[in-house]
Amino acid sequence: MQRSRAVSPAFAPLLALSLAAALALLAARAEADVLLTVKGHTEGFKVGDRTQEPRDADVKIWLSAEKMRRDEGPLSAIVRLDRQKLYLVNHADKTYSVVDLPVDWAKLVPSGDREKFQQFLADSQLKSTITPSTETKKIRDWNTHRVDVDLANAHGLKVSTRMWLTKDLPFAAAYNKMSGVLASLQASSGEWARKLGQLDGFPVYQETTVSVGGTSFLSHEEVAAVETKAVPDVTYDPPAGFNSVPYDPFRPPG
Repeated sequence: MQRSRAVSPAFAPLLALSLAAALALLAARAEADVLLTVKGHTEGFKVGDRTQEPRDADVKIWLSAEKMRRDEGPLSAIVRLDRQKLYLVNHADKTYSVVDLPVDWAKLVPSGDREKFQQFLADSQLKSTITPSTETKKIRDWNTHRVDVDLANAHGLKVSTRMWLTKDLPFAAAYNKMSGVLASLQASSGEWARKLGQLDGFPVYQETTVSVGGTSFLSHEEVAAVETKAVPDVTYDPPAGFNSVPYDPFRPPG
């Protein structure tokens, strides 16, 4: 039987350093964030005297277990569950606003307008229904299953989405929870925002039909690329030098 050789004291520090480096590398890989590229397209439509031209969307999303950053055009939305904060960044005018989480509309609306606002909510609240399906499909390298989502309000607005979810991507629960945070910025979407956080998978493709005012139009959105990479933590903070401004929930972004 051959005896194992003891490690020479001269090489012990090198071995310890190698092990430490290997462990650090494994930890970095385990904590690496996900960078998503999301592509979308919305058809043009006309409602009354309002005309909306067709629009393409190119979105970047950085994601970890408690942090998410969503970039589209000059705007970024940064969700920090670890801080219970939402940062809304406008890169064009170099400003950002901070919203405490969970979003509390009773605090966001001026006290003199709260009674009218409550009436608005009662009148326009979106009701949501999620219907699971047994249908499955392979999308890129992901195994997906379909769910159908229907949103509607008392004024005839209907939003029907066929959504394909996968459990093959990391941080699915975190992504849905933080997407629910962003949805809650629409006051009438409170119910849907809560249900969105309960979806059982990562939405990698969705087709939506919106019907309103006698008009309907289609849109679709898909995850076009996924990268796993470590990113600087500063990615999840407003850029240095930007000015903080109060959040105005009634002012359109941009």
